[in-house]
Amino acid sequence: MIPTSTHLVRFNDNLLQILRYYPESRVRDVDGIKKWLNADIAIRKEGIMYFCQTIEEAVEIDDQVEVPKRGRPKKIK
Repeated sequence: MIPTSTHLVRFNDNLLQILRYYPESRVRDVDGIKKWLNADIAIRKEGIMYFCQTIEEAVEIDDQVEVPKRGRPKKIK
């Protein structure tokens, strides 16, 4: 899924991207909307349902990439 939103929030020590939000009164099938949006979490706050995707924290691993003097990096097997 191509992200269409850059709204990021912290919730329970997780970084979330808000995919869509709707008034709670218009949401009838939370699981169906989550599946449609490829969201992994739905949050209800002040009458609004937020459908979000968890952003995994990036981990940089330096020892698995060999940087040649020129050209593209090559992966070490």
